[in-house]
Amino acid sequence: MLANRKRPGGSPDSGQYSDSNSEDDDGWVKEVSSKDIAVADVIHKDLRFPWPLPLLLSNRWFQRLRKIKTVGVAQKVFRDAKDDLFCLSMGRYHITNEFLGHILSVYPNRISNQERFCVGLAALCLDLGAAPDEYLRIRDALKNTYMYNTVDTQKEDFERYVSLVKALISGAPALTVVEAEKAFLFDIVQNPKSLFDLDTVERLLRTSRFCRTPIDLDSAMFKKLINVGGSPKLFVEEDGPHEGLTRFSIRKESSYLESFLENAIHKINKTITYHKTVVAIREMCIEALEHASDCPLVPGFDVSLGDIHHDLEAFYYLNDSVYELISECDSPSARLKHAKGLISRIERDLWKQAINEAIPSNRVLSTEMATETVIRLSGYALDKEDFHIASYNIMPKNRAETLRLYYKDSMVPPSTISTRNNHFYNIYCKRQDRKKKELIVQAFKEFEMENLNSPEKPVARPSRGVPEGSKAKRNLMKEEDF
Repeated sequence: MLANRKRPGGSPDSGQYSDSNSEDDDGWVKEVSSKDIAVADVIHKDLRFPWPLPLLLSNRWFQRLRKIKTVGVAQKVFRDAKDDLFCLSMGRYHITNEFLGHILSVYPNRISNQERFCVGLAALCLDLGAAPDEYLRIRDALKNTYMYNTVDTQKEDFERYVSLVKALISGAPALTVVEAEKAFLFDIVQNPKSLFDLDTVERLLRTSRFCRTPIDLDSAMFKKLINVGGSPKLFVEEDGPHEGLTRFSIRKESSYLESFLENAIHKINKTITYHKTVVAIREMCIEALEHASDCPLVPGFDVSLGDIHHDLEAFYYLNDSVYELISECDSPSARLKHAKGLISRIERDLWKQAINEAIPSNRVLSTEMATETVIRLSGYALDKEDFHIASYNIMPKNRAETLRLYYKDSMVPPSTISTRNNHFYNIYCKRQDRKKKELIVQAFKEFEMENLNSPEKPVARPSRGVPEGSKAKRNLMKEEDF
């Protein structure tokens, strides 16, 4: 690995922030404090979220994971358009939702599902609400950008993009639109109750003013876009310096926002996350990545994609042109399973790295060590097939330590085993395993007494049997065999 290699600055669209010395970098995501974040959203203005959500969007591993998935979507589906904010916003929401789900499993008492959805919507708006003028402001600070190289190129791309969106909104056939593009965008733009519609129109109009290219959306078409089931008030704002350009905006009452968000959440999940075209696009990206799994892809790093999950720094510098190089390659479907496993390993390592950077932990307990200790303290009446320790984390606010135990099949809500010395143990158990649950509870109580801070080294497992005189043995003798 190149020790002196520096992370290049990037546009917000690329998933990387520009250099920290840039004065134009604070408009994208502004951290108000260590516990709050304000997201610049053209529709809802400032949205604030509690810790640790502010750490999410600024974490470089998360940003890189989002980009590496979404850039490929843009280059494979929208082959004739450089404006790929639709694809990037789709990827940002999908990865944000995945990542927050992972955070939610680690910190169940600190993040609610409602916050998870709200952050996903806000992250979505970061891409859809950005106009090209914001990218051009930081263009000089970038070494490389695939977004817009010149104003003329920008205008040409924008005009094609507007034609595509207008055709999709009106439902008229567009000869230049490939079937995948039409299927991908039509459900988004024409859906009258989707948050995409509001932000898309707003972004198109802002871009129109910047490019001096009027958009003549008639009133009927525009009302169709903003009909979200409530009574939003519209007002027209004439843009003085540019004759012929009109800006439409939306005024919403605060009482209306909650129902609007709930509606948008439902539509986003239905329209995007499980959309057949989105699923197909993900499969194409996986196949393309899998096809290149044995090729050196990162300049300056002697590592293939197949081994890159061992070198996260190399993954961070992975050249985005890999998607262009392999766009014409078709991978055998038989190798798709291998590709999914490869991507899963990369994501798992990135999530671990992101959490370690965003939420530092002073102490790490090996889950393997904890598992062996619990088995030993149960008198070896349990084995690894009976349970799985999913995570062990320190919550910085109250320093409480959480150890969650999951059964592999159906779950019931966790029950607190012990809170001694600020250690919290939660266990998920199958309903029919009440007896075994009691055995595990006893083992965890003994586990606590052996000093969780410095657990002893796991001992070699002797022949199967339950030591005489152990509490677990006495409990087990009272129960039937499992």
